[in-house]
Amino acid sequence: MSRRPAPLILVSNRGPVTFARGPDGELQRNRGGGGLVTALLGLTEHSPALWISAAISDADEETARRAGGGPVMR
Repeated sequence: MSRRPAPLILVSNRGPVTFARGPDGELQRNRGGGGLVTALLGLTEHSPALWISAAISDADEETARRAGGGPVMR
């Protein structure tokens, strides 16, 4: 029997993506900035991962709500 490896669980303030409204008013996804994101993205390419992060912008919060992310705390 083949077992899938347990996912790597990453928890940080910054996530691998951020969301913002584009000129057309639609939500756009952008790669998160900073050294932590850069370093950990390499790990996620080779292992299953779950990344839990804070919703920083209003667009991040909206995206979390749309995805069923539950209550948003400020």
